[in-house]
Amino acid sequence: MIGRNAVRFAALLSFGLAGIGGMAGAADRLAAPTASPVLALTLPRPVAPGEALWLRVKVGPLPAAAALVVRTADGRAVGAVSPFGGQARRSGGTYFLPLPADAAPSGEVRLVLTVKHDDAPPRAPTAAEVTRVDLVTVPVAR
Repeated sequence: MIGRNAVRFAALLSFGLAGIGGMAGAADRLAAPTASPVLALTLPRPVAPGEALWLRVKVGPLPAAAALVVRTADGRAVGAVSPFGGQARRSGGTYFLPLPADAAPSGEVRLVLTVKHDDAPPRAPTAAEVTRVDLVTVPVAR
């Protein structure tokens, strides 16, 4: 379980990354669906009432101005991770992205992760760029 402040921070971070510098909807503009492999994650347990499903992504160093774009396998944007500042780019970090409520209809979430860098075509991330991806449930206030 993640603390309430961590959830608020993660929400601000994930939505803030898309909004920095007038980049609302950045995930949609950063990368179209590509030939990156589909990552299938099984829910550790059913999502209970009063909970939401989030994605925890641990990234290693990313090139300057690079973004890790996360989409559902059917192409819906989940979010983007783009570490800001030299230290964040060199050391990476852990980021949380909220998943759509219908992201796991059969107990499995299918995602496509791509790295977008400058004008290069989107590509699959390396094992050093994305070191861990898992699902977490968080409490939600209604």
